[in-house]
Amino acid sequence: MQRQVNAPTKFLDKWFGQVVGRVLGGVARLLGRFGNPHLTDSPRQILLIKFCCMGDAVLVIPSLRALRTTFPNAHITMLCTPRTVAIFKESGDLDEVKLFQLTGSRGIGEFLTAGVSALVETLWSLRSRKFDLVVDFDNYYNWTTFIGFATGAPTRVGFDPPGQGRRFLLTNPVRYDGDRHMVEFYLDLPRAIGADTIDKSIELPVSPETERWALEYLANRGLQGDGKPVVILSPGRSEAWHFIRWAEENFVATAAGLHARHGAHVLLMGGSAEAAIAERIAAMLAAWNVVAINLVGQTSLPQSEAVMKCADLLICNDSGPMHIGAAMGTPTLAVFGPANPARWGPYGAEHRVVRLDLDCSPCLFMGKLDKCPRQLLECLQVPVARVMAAAEEMLERRRAHAAQGSNRRDAGHAVIRIDGGLH
Repeated sequence: MQRQVNAPTKFLDKWFGQVVGRVLGGVARLLGRFGNPHLTDSPRQILLIKFCCMGDAVLVIPSLRALRTTFPNAHITMLCTPRTVAIFKESGDLDEVKLFQLTGSRGIGEFLTAGVSALVETLWSLRSRKFDLVVDFDNYYNWTTFIGFATGAPTRVGFDPPGQGRRFLLTNPVRYDGDRHMVEFYLDLPRAIGADTIDKSIELPVSPETERWALEYLANRGLQGDGKPVVILSPGRSEAWHFIRWAEENFVATAAGLHARHGAHVLLMGGSAEAAIAERIAAMLAAWNVVAINLVGQTSLPQSEAVMKCADLLICNDSGPMHIGAAMGTPTLAVFGPANPARWGPYGAEHRVVRLDLDCSPCLFMGKLDKCPRQLLECLQVPVARVMAAAEEMLERRRAHAAQGSNRRDAGHAVIRIDGGLH
């Protein structure tokens, strides 16, 4: 039975966090040092925290803009991990990006060794910074709340998930439940301190040089100017959730169908950890006489973004590339399993989610398949025919927009078309 690799870490984090959080928060209140939910002055030093994950980091972008717009003179530092640093390094709304050396995807051993070492080093360096405000965007681990508390910042904003105990260390605990999109949840944090959150659009900056590189790369391989759609497959998922994927054979059948019926050019994209998956899919497509260009692990993040910007369609799992593609304005078609698409789907009205509308979905047992009532992740058995139908409809819409001379996207809308059904 497969399980999420960091499930023991999260279990320890939850229960340790509740007990120690109550104790530390209680002592701070007794000593009159808990902090103030109201900013007494415009903050000069702001610490933001976001450890997991790359796709989540993309969804935080409107909140970064809101904080920068509201506090233009503040020095804003982002504390992040290797899983999110690439996104935050591109942000023009941050003054500093500080790396916390922990992936969070390699189980409890990493947490108790590298995690503890990184924690001590981080707390030592942050304590002297005298932050006025901490905004903790992490919605997975309690111990990021401890980091914010330990900085000594008088105002500390973060999520208060039911049963987690984070509120005991936060001056401004923010409710975290319901079916709104995560962009809205993240914006609730700057809202809690009066930030301007009107602009909800998500854009990732790509330099003109990188855009030219992408156009030349595709043109040199005959993928530009022939009127045929460019379709990207991103069949992987993060290391922690590697087993929650639509079947590789389904990606192959969908791509082969789009190639046969529309002459689609097929690209494979993803991180280096997904190289084996991409190689298997490329080999299977070759058996269908479809040549797939395999870019998995071959491009930098900016290069991947630029290639996505040139594509007509992205077909993917619920993953980081899904959020990146949507942010680049690429029509994004995501196959969802146990996760809640209303909360985690690609952000924007032009994107779509295909899923099975099972009575147990969205799942409360993600990563704990031994508790799954169906045992076999039945929610991921989405038929190829349904994904094909959605893909063809999106390509037709793309062609119609191109014919009208419009490539406009509806970024900033949380409306996502979710195709349910059982067949």
